[in-house]
Amino acid sequence: MKRIPDKLLKFMAEQAPEEYLEKIDLLDIDEIGDTGYDEFGLSREYLKGSLAAGLFLYEKWFRVEAYGVERVPETGPALIISNHSGQIPLDGGMITIACLLDMEKPRMCRAMIEKWFPTLPFVGATLTRVGQVVGVTENAERLLEAGKLMMIFPEGIKGSGKTWDKRYQLQRFTLGFMELAIKFRCPIIPTAVIGGEEQAPAFKNIEWLADKLNMPYFPITPTFPWLGLLGFMPLPSKYRIYFGEPMDFSDKQDDLSDPDLVRNHVEQVKATIQDMVNKGLEERPFPGL
Repeated sequence: MKRIPDKLLKFMAEQAPEEYLEKIDLLDIDEIGDTGYDEFGLSREYLKGSLAAGLFLYEKWFRVEAYGVERVPETGPALIISNHSGQIPLDGGMITIACLLDMEKPRMCRAMIEKWFPTLPFVGATLTRVGQVVGVTENAERLLEAGKLMMIFPEGIKGSGKTWDKRYQLQRFTLGFMELAIKFRCPIIPTAVIGGEEQAPAFKNIEWLADKLNMPYFPITPTFPWLGLLGFMPLPSKYRIYFGEPMDFSDKQDDLSDPDLVRNHVEQVKATIQDMVNKGLEERPFPGL
């Protein structure tokens, strides 16, 4: 992707409130020399340039309310583990903005993204510039070793691509995040997102067409594919994000050699998040509101 001109980035950044831009200045970003990027491609200037659009989604479109964000550690390696939904994974972006704007000491939350996204023109490079990284173990280990805050959705595309009949039902969790938490002795912050399922309710996934188009799924929603690319525009469902009490598995080093024990720990985290999701659903007045 060609570099966005500095003047355009500056203009885009000027659309965001100054106090929020100052929070980006406070972020601990390990820039390489005078390139303006870290080793994964994160750019402080791109963050500022994208902030106004992110704020529109966070404050106006999804009207996000974040609870318990003070439970996210201000320093050191940590893993935010959340349910996943929405066809287009905007839930990760909203969690990232919550950590930036609502934490007393703002932190950059680095999400592990599906390998398919970097294959898309512009999209993959843009996600990289605003701090997201391809979801492979090597990247996760390097970030945690450097003391960074990471976000992983263990449901993967089975979570983001859920159909309406499976809404808010957590799908099978992968084991990788638990192995990372144990290996690097970092806390897990269980997180529940309510509202993402309603942003793009999918009634069916056309698997054969997804395979033909090399897509992870091909959802049929109220707007897609009927409106073409406009059909990807999410509905203005209200988001509520709940950050739970940190979970510590740092004393389970000996369990790494036993996949069954690791799976038991994973199921404990999954059950915690499902309980948080269920409670969040009970507290909201109506789906999407």
